Amino acid sequence: MVIPTPPSLNTRTPGTIAHYFHEKTRELINIKLYPLVNKNKSIKYVDIVRDILCYVPLHWAATELVHTSVKLCGSGDHRPHTG
Repeated sequence: MVIPTPPSLNTRTPGTIAHYFHEKTRELINIKLYPLVNKNKSIKYVDIVRDILCYVPLHWAATELVHTSVKLCGSGDHRPHTG
């Protein structure tokens, strides 16, 4: 038996929390992605836990609960700042 995904968990429905987390995760991955050269191959790398998973809930809480935005510092600095 297949159970359908509840509408609140559908990442394709704009306005849902799941959609927000999906889009913000993709955005942060694109921002934090950097090349890592290894034996004639260029590999794209991102530290998912340090650079992405720690900050997606922070962005959501700031946007939805506090109604402010969180801006990331430069690419070498992994701490967000509000402003």
